[in-house]
Amino acid sequence: MEKLTRIKPILGTYVSISIAAETTREKLIEVTEAGYKEIHRIHELMSFHEPTSEITKLNLTASKRPIQISGDTLQVINLALELSKTTNGIFDISCANAMVKQKKLPDHGFKFSKESNWNDIQLESNKIFFTRPLIIDVSGLAKGFAVDKAYNRIRLLLSEYTDEIQICINAGGDLKQTPWQNHKVKIRGTGKSPVSDHCIEMRDSSMATSSGEHGSLIIKDGKNICKKSKSVTVFAPSCMVADALTKVFYANTRAHPRNQNYTSCVIIENGKINWLE
Repeated sequence: MEKLTRIKPILGTYVSISIAAETTREKLIEVTEAGYKEIHRIHELMSFHEPTSEITKLNLTASKRPIQISGDTLQVINLALELSKTTNGIFDISCANAMVKQKKLPDHGFKFSKESNWNDIQLESNKIFFTRPLIIDVSGLAKGFAVDKAYNRIRLLLSEYTDEIQICINAGGDLKQTPWQNHKVKIRGTGKSPVSDHCIEMRDSSMATSSGEHGSLIIKDGKNICKKSKSVTVFAPSCMVADALTKVFYANTRAHPRNQNYTSCVIIENGKINWLE
Protein backbone atom coordinates (compact mmCIF):
# COMPACT_ATOMS: atom_id res chain seq x y z
CA MET A 1 0.00 0.00 0.00
CA GLU A 2 1.37 3.41 -1.03
CA LYS A 3 1.20 6.18 1.60
CA LEU A 4 1.60 9.95 1.32
CA THR A 5 1.45 12.87 3.77
CA ARG A 6 1.55 16.51 2.68
CA ILE A 7 1.26 19.78 4.64
CA LYS A 8 0.37 23.22 3.29
CA PRO A 9 -0.37 26.59 4.95
CA ILE A 10 -3.99 27.61 4.25
CA LEU A 11 -7.17 28.58 6.14
CA GLY A 12 -5.00 30.53 8.59
CA THR A 13 -3.32 27.34 9.77
CA TYR A 14 -1.42 24.31 8.47
CA VAL A 15 -3.49 21.64 6.72
CA SER A 16 -2.11 18.13 6.54
CA ILE A 17 -3.52 15.48 4.23
CA SER A 18 -2.47 11.86 4.73
CA ILE A 19 -3.77 9.15 2.42
CA ALA A 20 -2.98 5.52 1.63
CA ALA A 21 -4.28 3.21 -1.09
CA GLU A 22 -3.20 0.42 -3.40
CA THR A 23 -2.13 2.75 -6.15
CA THR A 24 0.86 4.77 -7.34
CA ARG A 25 2.54 7.69 -5.59
CA GLU A 26 1.70 9.83 -8.62
CA LYS A 27 -1.99 9.06 -8.14
CA LEU A 28 -1.82 10.00 -4.45
CA ILE A 29 -0.11 13.31 -5.31
CA GLU A 30 -2.87 14.02 -7.84
CA VAL A 31 -5.57 13.20 -5.30
CA THR A 32 -4.08 15.35 -2.52
CA GLU A 33 -3.75 18.26 -4.96
CA ALA A 34 -7.47 17.91 -5.69
CA GLY A 35 -8.14 18.02 -1.95
CA TYR A 36 -6.04 21.16 -1.47
CA LYS A 37 -7.72 22.75 -4.49
CA GLU A 38 -11.09 22.26 -2.82
CA ILE A 39 -9.82 23.77 0.44
CA HIS A 40 -8.36 26.75 -1.42
CA ARG A 41 -11.69 27.30 -3.20
CA ILE A 42 -13.55 27.45 0.12
CA HIS A 43 -10.88 29.77 1.52
CA GLU A 44 -11.35 32.21 -1.34
CA LEU A 45 -15.13 32.14 -0.88
CA MET A 46 -15.32 32.56 2.89
CA SER A 47 -12.09 34.02 4.26
CA PHE A 48 -12.65 37.10 6.42
CA HIS A 49 -9.13 38.26 5.60
CA GLU A 50 -9.51 38.13 1.81
CA PRO A 51 -10.81 41.49 0.48
CA THR A 52 -12.41 39.72 -2.52
CA SER A 53 -14.19 36.91 -0.64
CA GLU A 54 -17.98 36.57 -0.55
CA ILE A 55 -17.91 37.19 3.21
CA THR A 56 -16.14 40.52 2.72
CA LYS A 57 -18.63 41.46 0.00
CA LEU A 58 -21.52 40.67 2.33
CA ASN A 59 -19.99 42.65 5.17
CA LEU A 60 -19.53 45.69 2.96
CA THR A 61 -22.81 45.74 1.02
CA ALA A 62 -25.48 43.32 2.35
CA SER A 63 -27.01 46.03 4.55
CA LYS A 64 -27.60 48.13 1.42
CA ARG A 65 -29.12 45.51 -0.88
CA PRO A 66 -29.62 41.73 -1.14
CA ILE A 67 -26.44 39.97 -2.26
CA GLN A 68 -26.40 36.72 -4.24
CA ILE A 69 -23.96 34.13 -2.95
CA SER A 70 -22.71 30.66 -3.87
CA GLY A 71 -24.40 27.48 -2.71
CA ASP A 72 -21.41 26.65 -0.51
CA THR A 73 -21.48 29.94 1.39
CA LEU A 74 -25.24 29.66 1.65
CA GLN A 75 -24.92 26.20 3.20
CA VAL A 76 -22.49 27.46 5.84
CA ILE A 77 -24.58 30.52 6.74
CA ASN A 78 -27.73 28.39 6.85
CA LEU A 79 -26.14 26.16 9.48
CA ALA A 80 -24.98 29.21 11.43
CA LEU A 81 -28.47 30.72 11.52
CA GLU A 82 -30.06 27.39 12.44
CA LEU A 83 -27.63 27.09 15.37
CA SER A 84 -28.30 30.67 16.42
CA LYS A 85 -32.02 29.97 16.47
CA THR A 86 -31.82 26.66 18.35
CA THR A 87 -29.30 27.99 20.92
CA ASN A 88 -31.10 31.31 21.46
CA GLY A 89 -28.15 33.27 20.11
CA ILE A 90 -25.35 31.46 21.97
CA PHE A 91 -23.92 30.87 18.49
CA ASP A 92 -23.79 34.16 16.57
CA ILE A 93 -21.64 34.81 13.50
CA SER A 94 -22.30 38.56 13.81
CA CYS A 95 -19.86 38.62 16.76
CA ALA A 96 -17.27 39.73 14.19
CA ASN A 97 -18.33 43.28 15.12
CA ALA A 98 -16.50 42.87 18.44
CA MET A 99 -13.46 41.15 16.91
CA VAL A 100 -12.95 43.93 14.36
CA LYS A 101 -13.36 46.55 17.07
CA GLN A 102 -10.73 44.77 19.18
CA LYS A 103 -8.46 44.48 16.10
CA LYS A 104 -8.48 40.69 16.21
CA LEU A 105 -9.82 40.73 12.63
CA PRO A 106 -8.93 43.16 9.81
CA ASP A 107 -11.17 46.11 9.03
CA HIS A 108 -11.90 46.40 5.30
CA GLY A 109 -13.87 49.61 5.81
CA PHE A 110 -16.87 48.02 7.54
CA LYS A 111 -19.78 49.77 9.21
CA PHE A 112 -21.91 48.10 11.86
CA SER A 113 -24.61 48.79 14.42
CA LYS A 114 -23.95 48.02 18.09
CA GLU A 115 -27.49 46.62 18.36
CA SER A 116 -27.19 44.21 15.42
CA ASN A 117 -27.12 40.42 15.80
CA TRP A 118 -27.96 37.22 13.93
CA ASN A 119 -31.66 38.17 13.80
CA ASP A 120 -30.70 40.88 11.31
CA ILE A 121 -29.44 38.33 8.77
CA GLN A 122 -32.19 37.55 6.26
CA LEU A 123 -32.03 34.73 3.70
CA GLU A 124 -34.19 34.47 0.61
CA SER A 125 -33.32 31.81 -1.94
CA ASN A 126 -29.59 32.33 -2.54
CA LYS A 127 -29.55 36.00 -1.52
CA ILE A 128 -28.66 37.56 1.84
CA PHE A 129 -29.70 40.90 3.27
CA PHE A 130 -28.75 42.55 6.58
CA THR A 131 -31.59 44.60 8.08
CA ARG A 132 -28.95 46.53 10.05
CA PRO A 133 -25.25 47.01 9.30
CA LEU A 134 -23.27 44.15 10.81
CA ILE A 135 -20.17 42.02 10.25
CA ILE A 136 -20.20 38.23 10.01
CA ASP A 137 -17.32 35.80 10.37
CA VAL A 138 -17.66 32.12 9.43
CA SER A 139 -13.97 31.21 9.69
CA GLY A 140 -14.44 28.23 12.04
CA LEU A 141 -17.40 26.85 10.13
CA ALA A 142 -15.61 27.38 6.82
CA LYS A 143 -12.55 25.50 8.08
CA GLY A 144 -14.65 22.50 9.04
CA PHE A 145 -16.66 22.76 5.83
CA ALA A 146 -13.44 22.84 3.76
CA VAL A 147 -12.20 19.68 5.51
CA ASP A 148 -15.53 17.95 4.77
CA LYS A 149 -15.42 19.01 1.11
CA ALA A 150 -11.78 17.98 0.63
CA TYR A 151 -12.45 14.63 2.30
CA ASN A 152 -15.45 13.96 0.05
CA ARG A 153 -13.45 14.90 -3.03
CA ILE A 154 -10.55 12.63 -2.10
CA ARG A 155 -12.84 9.75 -1.22
CA LEU A 156 -14.59 10.07 -4.58
CA LEU A 157 -11.28 10.05 -6.47
CA LEU A 158 -10.19 6.94 -4.56
CA SER A 159 -13.60 5.24 -4.77
CA GLU A 160 -12.23 2.26 -6.70
CA TYR A 161 -10.09 1.42 -3.64
CA THR A 162 -12.98 1.72 -1.13
CA ASP A 163 -12.04 -1.31 0.96
CA GLU A 164 -8.44 -0.28 1.44
CA ILE A 165 -8.16 3.52 1.57
CA GLN A 166 -7.00 5.57 4.54
CA ILE A 167 -7.66 9.32 4.68
CA CYS A 168 -6.82 11.83 7.41
CA ILE A 169 -7.22 15.59 6.97
CA ASN A 170 -6.20 17.88 9.84
CA ALA A 171 -6.71 21.64 9.62
CA GLY A 172 -5.43 23.03 12.90
CA GLY A 173 -7.46 20.61 15.02
CA ASP A 174 -10.43 20.24 12.69
CA LEU A 175 -9.89 16.61 11.75
CA LYS A 176 -11.66 14.04 9.60
CA GLN A 177 -10.45 10.51 8.91
CA THR A 178 -11.30 7.02 7.72
CA PRO A 179 -11.13 4.49 9.19
CA TRP A 180 -11.64 6.16 12.57
CA GLN A 181 -12.69 3.21 14.71
CA ASN A 182 -10.09 2.17 17.33
CA HIS A 183 -7.97 5.23 16.53
CA LYS A 184 -6.77 7.64 19.18
CA VAL A 185 -6.10 11.37 18.94
CA LYS A 186 -4.07 13.70 21.11
CA ILE A 187 -5.69 16.77 22.62
CA ARG A 188 -3.15 19.32 23.79
CA GLY A 189 -2.93 19.78 27.54
CA THR A 190 -4.52 22.90 28.99
CA GLY A 191 -3.18 25.52 31.37
CA LYS A 192 -0.95 24.31 34.20
CA SER A 193 -2.08 20.70 33.93
CA PRO A 194 0.74 18.28 34.86
CA VAL A 195 -0.36 16.12 31.91
CA SER A 196 0.80 17.74 28.72
CA ASP A 197 -1.48 15.85 26.32
CA HIS A 198 -4.59 13.70 26.58
CA CYS A 199 -4.91 10.63 24.36
CA ILE A 200 -8.58 9.99 23.55
CA GLU A 201 -10.31 7.47 21.33
CA MET A 202 -12.12 8.82 18.30
CA ARG A 203 -15.90 8.73 18.79
CA ASP A 204 -16.77 9.50 15.16
CA SER A 205 -15.12 10.30 11.83
CA SER A 206 -14.78 14.05 12.54
CA MET A 207 -13.63 16.15 15.47
CA ALA A 208 -12.84 19.75 16.31
CA THR A 209 -11.33 21.46 19.35
CA SER A 210 -11.58 24.99 20.72
CA SER A 211 -9.38 26.37 23.50
CA GLY A 212 -7.23 29.34 24.37
CA GLU A 213 -4.26 27.00 24.12
CA HIS A 214 -5.17 26.48 20.45
CA GLY A 215 -5.62 30.23 19.88
CA SER A 216 -9.40 29.96 19.49
CA LEU A 217 -11.65 33.00 19.73
CA ILE A 218 -15.18 32.58 21.10
CA ILE A 219 -17.01 35.85 21.67
CA LYS A 220 -19.69 36.16 24.34
CA ASP A 221 -21.04 39.55 25.41
CA GLY A 222 -18.28 41.21 23.38
CA LYS A 223 -15.42 39.35 25.08
CA ASN A 224 -13.30 36.32 24.20
CA ILE A 225 -14.20 33.59 26.70
CA CYS A 226 -11.51 31.10 25.63
CA LYS A 227 -9.08 30.17 28.41
CA LYS A 228 -5.81 28.27 28.24
CA SER A 229 -7.06 26.10 31.08
CA LYS A 230 -10.09 24.80 29.16
CA SER A 231 -10.66 22.95 25.88
CA VAL A 232 -13.83 21.62 24.29
CA THR A 233 -13.72 18.82 21.70
CA VAL A 234 -16.75 17.59 19.76
CA PHE A 235 -17.00 14.37 17.73
CA ALA A 236 -19.51 14.25 14.86
CA PRO A 237 -20.02 12.86 11.33
CA SER A 238 -19.41 16.37 9.94
CA CYS A 239 -16.32 18.44 10.67
CA MET A 240 -18.29 21.66 10.13
CA VAL A 241 -20.88 20.67 12.74
CA ALA A 242 -18.15 19.56 15.15
CA ASP A 243 -16.39 22.93 14.84
CA ALA A 244 -19.61 24.88 15.34
CA LEU A 245 -20.64 22.90 18.42
CA THR A 246 -17.30 23.44 20.18
CA LYS A 247 -18.27 27.12 20.35
CA VAL A 248 -21.75 26.33 21.62
CA PHE A 249 -20.62 23.95 24.37
CA TYR A 250 -17.72 26.21 25.34
CA ALA A 251 -20.18 29.01 26.02
CA ASN A 252 -22.85 26.84 27.64
CA THR A 253 -22.40 23.15 28.51
CA ARG A 254 -26.16 22.85 29.04
CA ALA A 255 -27.00 23.92 25.50
CA HIS A 256 -28.94 21.33 23.51
CA PRO A 257 -28.71 22.30 19.84
CA ARG A 258 -31.62 20.54 18.20
CA ASN A 259 -31.32 18.83 14.82
CA GLN A 260 -27.51 18.75 14.97
CA ASN A 261 -26.00 15.31 14.51
CA TYR A 262 -23.08 14.89 16.90
CA THR A 263 -21.80 11.91 18.86
CA SER A 264 -20.18 13.28 21.99
CA CYS A 265 -18.29 16.16 23.57
CA VAL A 266 -15.34 16.14 25.95
CA ILE A 267 -14.40 19.11 28.12
CA ILE A 268 -10.90 19.25 29.59
CA GLU A 269 -10.32 21.90 32.23
CA ASN A 270 -7.27 22.11 34.48
CA GLY A 271 -6.41 18.52 33.55
CA LYS A 272 -9.84 17.11 34.45
CA ILE A 273 -11.84 15.29 31.75
CA ASN A 274 -15.64 15.47 31.55
CA TRP A 275 -17.68 13.79 28.81
CA LEU A 276 -21.04 15.18 27.66
CA GLU A 277 -23.05 12.54 25.84
